[in-house]
Amino acid sequence: MICTEPVDERIYSSRNGNVIVSIGLFKFKLNATKSESDFITFAFQNTIKHRIEFIIIPTEELIHRLTKENRTLNGNQTHKIVFWLMPDGFIYNCTDIGIEA
Repeated sequence: MICTEPVDERIYSSRNGNVIVSIGLFKFKLNATKSESDFITFAFQNTIKHRIEFIIIPTEELIHRLTKENRTLNGNQTHKIVFWLMPDGFIYNCTDIGIEA
């Protein structure tokens, strides 16, 4: 399980007034050639409902998405992902998105 890092909302929050239930900031190392588990679990605090939220994704799918987004997986490279949990329950990958691109 990968737990969220502390989130500075001045950097990672919406600048267009979008309501965000919670933000998860994850930094981790992933070896693309040697999968240690079938699934990766990300955990972060839902500050409105006062509970922990989990994102569970198959390791191969995560590797595929990181590769598809031109984030190479060489050796023990550290990756950063920012997720937004929205009021409708949807999760969005907002990593490296400029001002609400």
